[in-house]
Amino acid sequence: MAFLDFLKGIARSILKDELNQTANPKEDELNNKYPKVDMNYLRHETDGDYSVDVRNFYMIKDSNIPTVSGSDDEKALNSLKWVIDNIKYTPDSTSYKQAEYWAYPYQTLKHKTGDCEDGSILLANIMIRSGIPYWKVRITAGDVDDGKGNKGGHCFVVYYYEEGDYWVLLDWCYWNNTLKISQRKNYKDEGYYKEIWFSFNEKYVFSTDEKSASKILGVKKCKTKKAKK
Repeated sequence: MAFLDFLKGIARSILKDELNQTANPKEDELNNKYPKVDMNYLRHETDGDYSVDVRNFYMIKDSNIPTVSGSDDEKALNSLKWVIDNIKYTPDSTSYKQAEYWAYPYQTLKHKTGDCEDGSILLANIMIRSGIPYWKVRITAGDVDDGKGNKGGHCFVVYYYEEGDYWVLLDWCYWNNTLKISQRKNYKDEGYYKEIWFSFNEKYVFSTDEKSASKILGVKKCKTKKAKK
């Protein structure tokens, strides 16, 4: 019995340490700010159509996904730079012969091409694989403006800048830049980014209007623009 009690004590100690390492009141605050929904993406494959929970695009156990180093803010920026430098923006119609196709990270890594959501999915995975807490990374879909009043559907990553207590844009292919995280403004103040349809991290999907998620299908995609240094 004494040995069993000893093992239980070790287990309690390990659990306590893990809770102390992972507990962050901001995690709960951010995860509970917006309504949570379940959301599936209709994925067209050669053997049929599949309804895929969007959270399945997080594949952080895949050791083929590259990692970067630094503080969380540095990892976020270095992840963005990696995608900009290594992935060529290419429409789904060219890469996958479909009007709309969400590629898994391993597909984007193999082809070195992808459109907005493909690069964003890969970017989010690199960030988390590099050690950034999942709750600070969200893949986001919504409307953007081309600067001439025309809107188009777009997908990008937002990152929680802890020191500033707000979210910043990490867009690899549209109105993109490589500014330091501390130099980025609140994504809500980014004039070209309009209505948000939904966003999701590794655990939750957030949307104030569940029906708005369907907009991601069949919309006119935004073309890539040259990055600003």
